[in-house]
Amino acid sequence: VDTPNGLAWGDNRVRVTLAEQGVREDRTLDVTVTIPAGTPLTGAIQAAGTGSITEGDGSGSGSSSGPSVDRRTVAEVVEELSGLTPMNLVTVKYFPGGAPDEDPMDGPPSLDTPAGLGSSVSIGATETTRWVVAGNVTKCTSMLFASPSDRVIRYGSSVGVSGRVVGAGAGAIEVYRRYVGDSTETLVATASVSPTGGFRTVVEGLERSSAIRVRFTGTPEVLGSESRFTVKVAPRVALVSSATSVRAGTSVRFTARLTPAGATGLVAFERMSGGRWVRFAAVTPTGGRASATWTPPLGVQKIRARYLGGDGLAAGASATVSVRVRP
Repeated sequence: VDTPNGLAWGDNRVRVTLAEQGVREDRTLDVTVTIPAGTPLTGAIQAAGTGSITEGDGSGSGSSSGPSVDRRTVAEVVEELSGLTPMNLVTVKYFPGGAPDEDPMDGPPSLDTPAGLGSSVSIGATETTRWVVAGNVTKCTSMLFASPSDRVIRYGSSVGVSGRVVGAGAGAIEVYRRYVGDSTETLVATASVSPTGGFRTVVEGLERSSAIRVRFTGTPEVLGSESRFTVKVAPRVALVSSATSVRAGTSVRFTARLTPAGATGLVAFERMSGGRWVRFAAVTPTGGRASATWTPPLGVQKIRARYLGGDGLAAGASATVSVRVRP
C-alpha cells in the first residue's frame, strides 16, 4: 500500500498493489479515501482483502456412502449466500494517530466494526475487484516539512531546500520543479534522509517563478509524503544614468537593463520624495532595455527602476542611483 501524493484533508489517492497468482506482473488498484478537515494526518493505513485462498489436497477422495443431499430450497441457499461478505473487495482504512490494534496476521478486519486505536476510529473506503483478494498490510504514515532558503530570488540563482521527515530515519527525498504557466514537472534535486529525519539539498538556476514539490519516497515500513511551496524569481535589474551631476534644468536619461532580456511587462522609473518612492515614468521594455528621460529638481536625487512583474517573473527593483543637481 502506498500514498503517491501523501495525505491531506479531502480526497486522497491510496494505491494498493496486488500479486495475482500465476502472473508475474503486479496489479495496482487506486482507492479514494476522504479525510475530513481537522483530522490528524499522522497514523497508519491498512489495506485488506475480504477473501481467503485455500488449496485442497487434490486427492479427490470422498465418502463411500455417496454425496450428501442438501434438502434446502434454492431461496434458502440464496439468502445464505447474500449474507456473506463478498470475497472480491479491497478495503483501505486510515487510523488517525496510530496503527490498528489487531494483528494483520490474524486475517482481514471486519467490515462492520472498525478496528484500532482502542476507540475504533478509522476512515475507510472499499473497492470492488474482479479477483478473490486475500491478505492485508499496514504501514505507518510520515509527515514531511520542507521550506526554501528564500521565497524570492534573482533570475538564475539557486535556492536551498531543507526540512525533516517525521516518522522516518531513512529513505530518499525528491524535489520537483514546475515553472509557472507550465504543466510539466522536472526532477531537479535529490537528498537522503538522515537518521534524525533531516535533509538538505539545492535547486540550481531557477529562471522563472516555480511551484516546488518535495517528496519523501517512503520505505518498506513507512508511507511516503510530500510538501509544496512556491519560489518567486525576479529579473536582475541594472540602472544607469546619462549623468551623475548636472545643472538645474538639465534632462537626464535613465536606462534599465533586464535579465532575462525577454522579460515582458512594465518598468517603472521612480524617485525618492518625502520618504517614499514616486513614479515619474513607466515604459515597456524592448530587448531587455527600457529608458526614460527626466529633469530632476535641485539637490541630490535618488532614482531606481522597478520591474512590475509578468510572464512567470516576480517584481524586482534595481539598486538606486544618485544624481546631484546644482544651481
